[in-house]
Amino acid sequence: MRKKTLVLSVGVMILLIGTLIVAGCTGPSGSSAPQSVTSPTPALPMVKITKVTPTPQTIAVQEQVNEAMTCTQRGGFLTVAGQRCPGTWLIAANTYSCCSQEPVRVGTGNTTITTESFDIIINFNDDLGDIIP
Repeated sequence: MRKKTLVLSVGVMILLIGTLIVAGCTGPSGSSAPQSVTSPTPALPMVKITKVTPTPQTIAVQEQVNEAMTCTQRGGFLTVAGQRCPGTWLIAANTYSCCSQEPVRVGTGNTTITTESFDIIINFNDDLGDIIP
């Protein structure tokens, strides 16, 4: 019985020492003192600052004046549903559909649709056996 206990104790000691070595608790030179680790100082990115002076633009003032004008004042034509604009769209204060040229009618103007009649039968059945995902 004493021999089994001795063998078991030696096995446990070998496992314990092996675990400590594998885990690195003894350190690379055999000492158990922790080594100090210095982290490198991060390099700051170089930023070049340039000063830009804006140039005044008279176009923005002219556009604001044009936005305050109505479609008729701008010399445009009001485009309605069923028409398309062959020119360019103009900015106007009273509408979003101001065209630089006279609008052109699109299609035949027939807005009715005819279909054949059909019957729909809806059967509401909430029985659990009849519900199919």
